[in-house]
Amino acid sequence: MAEITRLNDGSQEAPRLEIHQSWWAMAGLGEDGREWTIEEKFEEIAKAGFTGILGRLPSPEQSERWRRLLDEYDFKFGIHSFPFHRDDLETIIREAQNFGVDYINSQVADSFITDSKAVSLLRGLITAASEAKIPYFIETHRGRITQDLLRTVQYVHDVPEIQLTIDLSHYVVAGEMFLPSDQVES
Repeated sequence: MAEITRLNDGSQEAPRLEIHQSWWAMAGLGEDGREWTIEEKFEEIAKAGFTGILGRLPSPEQSERWRRLLDEYDFKFGIHSFPFHRDDLETIIREAQNFGVDYINSQVADSFITDSKAVSLLRGLITAASEAKIPYFIETHRGRITQDLLRTVQYVHDVPEIQLTIDLSHYVVAGEMFLPSDQVES
């Protein structure tokens, strides 16, 4: 029987479920008209049973504070990225490694890149992350390279090493177009 290696993160650890809170979803949360502090948000995330956070790299002024809290709560930390090209991801990888990020999650732009160009871009991104030895995931998302199920299935066939973060809710609005707000009628 063939060993299934795509279910492992590359470590010696057995496959496990990590549940990470998206940091953007913590914006505005609090009590009595006051938003929670970063420390309070970490505490609430831990109380809810999450094992990590997916967010953006903290600003240089907040880096020490974030590192201290991530270590205190023993959270994994992944970052969002929105690369158009391999060079975009390589810059993000350097910053992520300097901070000590556990993984990178990408919404790859854009929805108009298809077929062999899309496959080439995906391979280039995956190769860049692999060379840097950082776990890397492509997120299914509207308005991105993975915006529709049919193309995404083809990418999985064409790029078997792809690892997906699947947001199924976006397939409900597959093909949605982003327009500048001044072009949208009220």
